[in-house]
Amino acid sequence: MTGSRSREDDGITLIELIISVSLVAVIAVFVTAFVINAFTTQSTVTDTSENTTEGELVSQLVVKSVRAASAVKVAIGGYRIDMRTQATDGSWVCTAFALDAGGSIRSKTSASAVPSIALAGSVSASASASDAATGWAELSTNVSAIGATPVFSVGTGSTVAYSFHVNGGGTPVSFSGSAVPRVYSGTSAPCF
Repeated sequence: MTGSRSREDDGITLIELIISVSLVAVIAVFVTAFVINAFTTQSTVTDTSENTTEGELVSQLVVKSVRAASAVKVAIGGYRIDMRTQATDGSWVCTAFALDAGGSIRSKTSASAVPSIALAGSVSASASASDAATGWAELSTNVSAIGATPVFSVGTGSTVAYSFHVNGGGTPVSFSGSAVPRVYSGTSAPCF
């Protein structure tokens, strides 16, 4: 008995195989593109979030210090601000914030005038290695001025303004704001 084979036993044809492989390939391309896009978006969002966190920290510290200041002085083209601030124990200290030549915003508090630091816009091409040794705390990296606007400035009525970009990967985040000293007297000794 030579029996005839039914259509169900024939398997798949070459055309059906080519169509199936093509459909799987198209689906794989779409899934791969979606996964790559998701990872890229996650990386960008993470970088932007980190930039925002660093910038907000700097903004909050500057505003808090300015509000506790009795005297404020902006120096070196707006890359540094010095102020005489009242500490939580009621004593007076000197506080400074600066955008250094390496693109970091740093701060330092001292009982006397705060020592200098290699600033952005200065002749020095990079921040001095001794900056950390002199006690300048790094608050944020990859910071730049917004165009020609000074990072720090003092306006009428002793209003202190700040503006800067944090550029640490992802989308740069801009920060600007102002604060007025609550106890401003113009007294500067011994800070500057």
